[in-house]
Amino acid sequence: MTLPAVEDPRRFHYLDAMGLSAWTARYRLPNAAPTPVSEWHSQEVAAPQPPAQRLQALLDEPAPSRAAPPDPTTDQASPALLQEFRRRISPAHEKTREEATKLTAEAEKAVVQQEPLRFTLQLGALEGRWLVILTGDTLVAPPSMRFLRHLLFAADLPASLPVLQTFRWPMMEELPVEEPLEEAREGLAAFLEGRKRHGWRIERLLIFGESPALTQVLASKVAREQEEPESECPLSKLPAWQLPSLEDLMQGADAKRALWPRLGEWRRQWHVGMEDAQSDA
Repeated sequence: MTLPAVEDPRRFHYLDAMGLSAWTARYRLPNAAPTPVSEWHSQEVAAPQPPAQRLQALLDEPAPSRAAPPDPTTDQASPALLQEFRRRISPAHEKTREEATKLTAEAEKAVVQQEPLRFTLQLGALEGRWLVILTGDTLVAPPSMRFLRHLLFAADLPASLPVLQTFRWPMMEELPVEEPLEEAREGLAAFLEGRKRHGWRIERLLIFGESPALTQVLASKVAREQEEPESECPLSKLPAWQLPSLEDLMQGADAKRALWPRLGEWRRQWHVGMEDAQSDA
């Protein structure tokens, strides 16, 4: 099969379109025969530009205009499609709103700070069995301690004068308080638990002086939230004698007269408790 002859100009265009560079002799080589005269390609093929120039040319060209985003107000979505979209995003939106409401409530609860119960006690144990509680913010004066020794001697209690220890609540200031009464109970319970290591096994209470805060702490039970059990002070189940302060007993004849019959009860309960302890051992 013989292909038809293609003249030079058209051949150059075909080769250029195919990405092939055509070579044409432009001058006579040494010792070469003369080249027949032919029709030269009149159209000059543009030399390819270097990559840097082509890149710069692309940068200089204006960017094609982009279509404006659709206006949501003119959206022609069907009502069924919008209803389906709302149905899908509604649960997630409600969950997010509930979580935000919960976090806000917790933050507001944390901001509200309550005042703690404040009281100071002097505590000592008679041979580790009877807990002597002296209310007041100041240390007991020596005359009051001597009067306490006389009371124990008059009741025929074979107990030496207890070494008093100070319990102050709150132990640390500027701490957040959520449940003042419950936290005071737990603090006193922790203090007494630590004294058990020194042999304290409290059976009865001797309370000298009035303290509204201590009265709340020693209440039998405290109501808490419904899902939690009621809590109680470890001392609330123990029998107790509530007496005036040592200073009032020293200065008041009527107070001393009212206390005198109780001294015999002290002696009886002391020996009963001692016998029970021996029988348990």
